[in-house]
Amino acid sequence: MRMLRAYGIVLVTGSPTTMEGTEALATRIGVVRETLYGGMWATSAEGAEEAHNDTAYTNLALGAHTDCTYMIDPPGLQVFNCVAAAPKGGTSTYVDGFAVAAALREQDPEAFEFFARTPFKYFCHDKYHHLLAAGPVFTLGCGGQVVQVRHNDYDRAPLDHLPYGDIEAFYKHHGKLTELIRAESSILKLRLRPGDTVIADNHRTMHGREAFVGRRRMVGCYISRDDHESRARVCGLAVPPEVL
Repeated sequence: MRMLRAYGIVLVTGSPTTMEGTEALATRIGVVRETLYGGMWATSAEGAEEAHNDTAYTNLALGAHTDCTYMIDPPGLQVFNCVAAAPKGGTSTYVDGFAVAAALREQDPEAFEFFARTPFKYFCHDKYHHLLAAGPVFTLGCGGQVVQVRHNDYDRAPLDHLPYGDIEAFYKHHGKLTELIRAESSILKLRLRPGDTVIADNHRTMHGREAFVGRRRMVGCYISRDDHESRARVCGLAVPPEVL
C-alpha cells in the first residue's frame, strides 16, 4: 500500500496463476468491483469474437491509457496477473500520469490548463452496454495538484460537444501530450512472467502493451477508489489533503 501511494504501481511476484488466487490477493485490499466485464475477468485474443468490443481482447499493441474512462467513476485500482506470457512480444508498459502532467505543466502551461479544464466524452458500446461519461484529462484537487488522470484515445467520443475554439485547441495541444506519454523516459517496460501480478492506480498510472504473437493471458479485476483509500488508512497511511 505504501508503494502504491508513492509510485502508483506495485509488482507482486509468485502469485497463484488462477482466478481464485488472484481474487484472494485483490481482496486483501478491497472488494472486487463489478463492471460490464463482471467481477473477475480474463483478457486474451482467444475467442475474441465472443468477447467485449475492446482492443484488450486482441494481440495488437496498445498505447498507454487509463481504463474505464467511459464510467462516471472509473475504478481506482486494477489488478493484472500474468497467467500465460506470449512467446514473442507482449511486454507490458506503464506511464506515470502524474509525472506527465507535471512535465506538461512546466513545458506547456497552456496545454496543461486546457486538459485540466476541458471535459472530453468517452464511450463504450457493445451488444449489451452503452456507457458514456465525460471528464478532463487532469482532475485537480483543492490545492491545484493533479489527483486523477482520465486518458484513453481509443475510447474518446467525437468532440462535437466542444465549441469550435476548443476543438482547434485540442489538436494543437494533443500532440504535446502524446509526445510526453510516448517518450522513452516516461515508459516503464515489464516483461511479466506467470505469477507476476501488477497492481496499478488507475487514477494515476496509464498502462499498455507491445503487440504479441502466441498465447498471452491476463487475469484480473478492478477495486474501487474508496476501498483503496480505506485500506491505506487502516495501514496507517494518511490520504494527502489535496485529494479530499
